[in-house]
Amino acid sequence: MVRRPLCLACAAFVLFLMLLLTVFPPAPFSLAKIEGKTVTLQGRVVKKEWKSGRLNLILDRITTNESTYFVRPPKQILCRMAKGEGQSGTEKLGSHINITGRASSFSNAGNPGEFDAVSYYQARGIDFQLQDTRNHGIIYQKNTLEEVLYQFRYRLQEVYDAIFEPKQSGVMKAMVLGDATSLDMQIKEMYQKSGIAHLLVISGQHISMIGMGLFFLLRKSRIPQIYAAGLSFLMIYLYAVMTGMG
Repeated sequence: MVRRPLCLACAAFVLFLMLLLTVFPPAPFSLAKIEGKTVTLQGRVVKKEWKSGRLNLILDRITTNESTYFVRPPKQILCRMAKGEGQSGTEKLGSHINITGRASSFSNAGNPGEFDAVSYYQARGIDFQLQDTRNHGIIYQKNTLEEVLYQFRYRLQEVYDAIFEPKQSGVMKAMVLGDATSLDMQIKEMYQKSGIAHLLVISGQHISMIGMGLFFLLRKSRIPQIYAAGLSFLMIYLYAVMTGMG
């Protein structure tokens, strides 16, 4: 260890962070002041998906004119849009929007083995949710790469829905696009019992097939190795962003 000062410095830094978090723990997030109330917030759209015919948004960089809402600012919030909201297409990824909704916390598991929404969303960095959310306008709009890739992903979903039967379409969207919202539960259980449920999520296997397949194809086309590797890496990155970096 003495002969490796970099390792010693890293170990000292980790111990310092552990000590700092022990002495000064982060303030817990609390919804006590606004639980069940209608609030107005501003935030940036970082993810969106349609589920059961309604749009769900995940926002970060949350701000509000009411500074007494929270003990600390929330990291991210889940916005379950009201019926009919989201049809205008103004909720673009990267846009800062002004929203109103009813604040509520996630539910704990009632029985052992039951889905624990609190733990699930905390692991994703989402502090609470807004029900029946309405968008009152864009504060700042930015056309980002994520929005372009999202639109491309949405078009691919429409293609799968047009070509395949609903059950097969759900499998294809889960395996290729990382969207399991329309996956049939019986098919999901069948994959789980067969021990191949990992095929239904974007994993290293998908990345390696796309990256190495493109790399060998480019090399067969006599493209120099460094350019082939660069293009393959770019394709892997765009694919990862399109499928949500899961």
